[in-house]
Amino acid sequence: MNQSTNNMWSKRMLGGVPQAWRTKLGAAVLTVCLMQANAMAFGQRVTVKVKDVTIVSLLKEIRKQSNMDVFYDAKTLNDSYKVSVDLKNADIKEVLEVALKGLPLSYQVTGEGITIRKGQQAATAINVKEVQATVDMEGRIVGQNGQALGGATVSVKGMNKSTQTNSNGSFVLKNVQDGEILVVSYVGYLTKELIGRPQLGNIVLTVLDNPLDAVQVIGYGKTSKRLTTGAVATVRAEDLEKQPVSNPLQALSGRVAGVYISEGSGIAGSQVKVEIRGKNTIKAGQNPLYIVDGVPFSATPTEQTSGNPVVNGIVGGGFSPLDNIPSSDIESIDILKDADATAIYGSRAANGVVIITTKKGKAGEMKIGANIYSGVSQMANRLKMLSKDEYIAVRKKAFENDNLKPTAANAPDLLTFGDGETDFIDYVYGNLAGMIDATATVSGGSNQYQYFVSANHRTQNSIFPQSFQDKKSTIRFNMQTQSANSKFFMNFSGGYTKNINNLPSASLSAIYALPPNLPLYKDDGSFYWHNSYVNPAAALLGPMESVTDNILLNSSLKYVIIPGLEFKTELGFNRINNENYRAMTRNSRNPNTMSTGQLSYNNNYNQNFSIEPQLTYQRTLGPGRMEALIGGTYLNSVAGQPLFLIGSFTNDALYRNLASVNSQVSLSGYASTRYISAFTRLNYVMSNKYILNVNARRDGSSRFGPGNRFGNFGSIGAAWIFGEEHFMKENLPWISFGKVRGSYGTIGNDPNQDYAYLATYAASSFATHYNGVASLVPETLPNEHFKWEVTRKLDFALDLNFLQDKISFSAGWYRNRSNNLLIDIPVAAQTGFETYLENLPALVQNKGWEFNLTTKNIDRTNFSWSTSINFTAAKNTLLNYPGLAKSSLNSTYVVGQPLSVALGYHLLGFENGIAKFQDMDGNGNITPGVYETTGKGDEVVLGNSDPKFFGGVNNSFNYKGFALDFLFSFVKKDGFNIYHDGMPYIPGNAYNAVADVLNQPFRLTTLRGGEAATSYNRWRASDGTFKDASYIRLKNVSLTYQFEPKRVKSLGLKNLSVYLRGQNLWTASKYIGFDPETQGMAGIPPLKVYTIGLHTTL
Repeated sequence: MNQSTNNMWSKRMLGGVPQAWRTKLGAAVLTVCLMQANAMAFGQRVTVKVKDVTIVSLLKEIRKQSNMDVFYDAKTLNDSYKVSVDLKNADIKEVLEVALKGLPLSYQVTGEGITIRKGQQAATAINVKEVQATVDMEGRIVGQNGQALGGATVSVKGMNKSTQTNSNGSFVLKNVQDGEILVVSYVGYLTKELIGRPQLGNIVLTVLDNPLDAVQVIGYGKTSKRLTTGAVATVRAEDLEKQPVSNPLQALSGRVAGVYISEGSGIAGSQVKVEIRGKNTIKAGQNPLYIVDGVPFSATPTEQTSGNPVVNGIVGGGFSPLDNIPSSDIESIDILKDADATAIYGSRAANGVVIITTKKGKAGEMKIGANIYSGVSQMANRLKMLSKDEYIAVRKKAFENDNLKPTAANAPDLLTFGDGETDFIDYVYGNLAGMIDATATVSGGSNQYQYFVSANHRTQNSIFPQSFQDKKSTIRFNMQTQSANSKFFMNFSGGYTKNINNLPSASLSAIYALPPNLPLYKDDGSFYWHNSYVNPAAALLGPMESVTDNILLNSSLKYVIIPGLEFKTELGFNRINNENYRAMTRNSRNPNTMSTGQLSYNNNYNQNFSIEPQLTYQRTLGPGRMEALIGGTYLNSVAGQPLFLIGSFTNDALYRNLASVNSQVSLSGYASTRYISAFTRLNYVMSNKYILNVNARRDGSSRFGPGNRFGNFGSIGAAWIFGEEHFMKENLPWISFGKVRGSYGTIGNDPNQDYAYLATYAASSFATHYNGVASLVPETLPNEHFKWEVTRKLDFALDLNFLQDKISFSAGWYRNRSNNLLIDIPVAAQTGFETYLENLPALVQNKGWEFNLTTKNIDRTNFSWSTSINFTAAKNTLLNYPGLAKSSLNSTYVVGQPLSVALGYHLLGFENGIAKFQDMDGNGNITPGVYETTGKGDEVVLGNSDPKFFGGVNNSFNYKGFALDFLFSFVKKDGFNIYHDGMPYIPGNAYNAVADVLNQPFRLTTLRGGEAATSYNRWRASDGTFKDASYIRLKNVSLTYQFEPKRVKSLGLKNLSVYLRGQNLWTASKYIGFDPETQGMAGIPPLKVYTIGLHTTL
């Protein structure tokens, strides 16, 4: 800017200001600028690693990193002065102190820059080292809020001398020469280097932004991605809270490599299937182990349908207990995948471990937070069915093909239903469902006491036309305290959730097949009934209420015996109780066929109590750090069903009064499982480059017979951080981090069935009563000799960061093999049973590749853009199954194929509208049976429903106060389309069909028997319906605006943000049906969700 321009600007901006005020204003601005410049200079930190370079070269590097001016006389700094500096995240003054030590130079750092001058000749570095006396250095390591950081490492740079802080963050490093460089490190915090002196006071560490050093929760401890030897993935609160979901497991979809998430339904509370690195077993449990704040959490669904597998889109017979934990309460979810990460949990971790850590209070002033959002959801894809005109045309053509005449008896849809038209899918599922979710939090505390309390309420309406709602209220707390001498610590947390879910009681899947002209009401307004069809308007009057109470408590007590040696005990309690009423009221049933109502009542609970004492020892050992852990587990799990009742009633108003119900079936049950275990871990980190981790566990389970209750499991993992080697830093400096790791271990699995080794009995309603008392009949055929399933896991991985961590890449290969599988073996009919539980030398294998890529595409002051991609290619195989051909499972599994193998007929084509199939066994008939397994029958392998590959792509943009995130998930897989189980009758019958049927070459018929219908049913179970079910889904979009703090301060707020979020917004797929993820027509697919909300802190 030239002088004239400058004067013009001054006149325009300050023309109306008196000269005296201009002078004062200029002085004030200058003062502020100088203060800011000095503050910036004082706080500048740089990382320098140079060897035998000139001082001028060093100063250029400092200027490059700090943008500070450097002033010196070229004659003063001649090339004879060579310096070596190796400091990380150090203050500029510390760098200059080290560099100029022993040289006749001095420095000054001000707001104007760095000035180098000639100074007094100092003693040479060699002489200084010789005359310096050793001293003891004392200090305390704290976080930014002043909280003590116990377990931090303080070491002398370049020397084999280090110590760790105690629980109060204090340390003493003995016999150190004054002026040595100290290195302070702590997991999750930025490593700091400083010049040592006897009294160091409080040393403040800054929380790391580098994901490599963020805290990663593992079994009975913590680590970081940098130092872990296992396959652990972490999803943090900021990603969970961007997704408006009721179950936190839904938020994992598309975010974690090797973890396949599938939703059972779009209904609130429905189950979410989590599959970590494939299916490992046939009979035993396939759920991962869930740990919430150190307490085992049952994933067994609450029994909301009383045995009915599908009601109102809830597939699988129950609600997910994980739905009781609001995402807003969660700090992180860690998924443990390989043997190194899971073996310490032993028999319960064959299918992986999911560790959920809830939020805790932090030292500082009280913070009051509030988050509230509201929105709507709707069915994402409304399947197109035949219109009334298309349906009638199909029906008339079918009668013509059969040479039959329509009558009121065989064609009421053509002759008596009338001209009305109803889109029944739109009628039942086409509504907008409102929702509201509100959370309030209070947190704070001091260095000795911290607290966190949260309350959440969520109301979510259903997409059904009546006022069905899911209401959930949760209160959660956490308190942490320590004694004045920092030797005793206590953590107490808990939560209570009340969930009331109301849904219609009837299964409404039949609506898809209703003729579009079926009337709902008569002229007088009463329901229209027809014995062949359900009336959905009436069916929606039948209520179902599921009430769930969940209480979770955890207490952790820790005592520091001596520095480095700690004793800790974890006490945990979790109880889930569910009470369910499912009433088919009289007004919802056809009075021509049903004169009474029917009630299904179920009351069940699942309760866990655990205690886990632990002893941990940490110390410096040689050039590294060693940590040893030994502990034990006692777990008592109780599952009870105080009452299961099925009965009829005559008064709709009294169905909840069980005394008024005419009981037809009344049962109760109880089962208790106990585990007792011992475990140990030894971890050694040498020079922050070489890591060894060994786990061992001995498990005992009451689910086995007396001679086989105990099993031994363990793992070994190792890692080499080769990026820290000198040859890497010298030759490949663009690689900022590099690590290879591997692990191998064994994990067990129990039968997921109580008392299978005992002969159990049950009351029989069919046996003759004796003196009015029901007799008992054998319920199981016992086998006290079955043993543990064993899964052997092998894992290798490579982690690389490039260009100062702007690009992060990891690639991993795994192979899991499970043998000694627990399987129901067929037995002779003379025993009175069909099967009994036994071990078979069957072998199931899962292997695959996992890739993760994160890039910081743009990282500027006001704008940033980052991308995260994860990709998994996996394959499941049944490698061996002795005697499969003679097993009852010979029509379910095939050796050499995945456990999810799809079997059916091979379609050759059509002749005159009749489907023709390949006759595999050549007997002239098309018959059931898997030819490859038994040599009989005509069923072949069509493929499998496992994903061949899956993953997600997330992009994050930040511009000033705006943040935009969007996540795409993708899956490559096959599956049966809607015809397989959703369209049971050949087109032409008195049932509607999907509009796509007009593109199919079937001969239309009204007959349910005959050649055409038979070929149609075979076609439904053939490769004619087993098709590509791959999809790409816009899983989540989040747009947030964060107001500047100074703008909201006048409102009494510390921060305020508003946001728009969406879930399941768009799906691209060739799949014929509602949804490629849920498939079929039994369940309601995941819903499309739109929300708007705000978050604030007082």
